[in-house]
Amino acid sequence: MLLGLAVIVTGFLVGKHYYTKAYAKREIDAFVTEQGVPSKAIYDEKMVWDWQKSGDYIKRFKVRGDSADIVYGYLFIVGGGDVLFMPYSSTSDEPDVKYPPEKTEDDFNLYYGEAMRMGVRRCMCII
Repeated sequence: MLLGLAVIVTGFLVGKHYYTKAYAKREIDAFVTEQGVPSKAIYDEKMVWDWQKSGDYIKRFKVRGDSADIVYGYLFIVGGGDVLFMPYSSTSDEPDVKYPPEKTEDDFNLYYGEAMRMGVRRCMCII
């Protein structure tokens, strides 16, 4: 009986994780498309789950035609369902990217510089 309950709970949690990961991937991909990054220019793509700290999903990739040291990073905040764009470079804190996001006032999709002013922590160090 107890073993059956443990299997059901574990199955539910695993299913929820995969559903949330798929949802995060769709939201990030929609944001990247809206940002204007061509899918053929994307390489070295990785998606990870920050299971130790926030539980958020992070997608990173590089873009052909942009500086080789710039990594485009996108954080999907699970609690709010928002996407945070965080470009990373070893040479600059706020690198100039070839495809910056459009800034809209009514949308919570933030650029890294705005997020730091609002108190959102930088999560690119965990990858």
